[in-house]
Amino acid sequence: MEMKSGNYVGFWTARKNAHAEGAIIEVRAKNRVNDKVRKQADGKLFINVGN
Repeated sequence: MEMKSGNYVGFWTARKNAHAEGAIIEVRAKNRVNDKVRKQADGKLFINVGN
């Protein structure tokens, strides 16, 4: 969802057996004329760690 011009937020649901401990988060985007950009987040992804 575009929250404001150029600022997007997304949500995902992980299955209960999913596991990630410090995975790198990277977003890749391209527009209609095939301009591409990719960027890694500063943080990391943790899913079901310690379960």
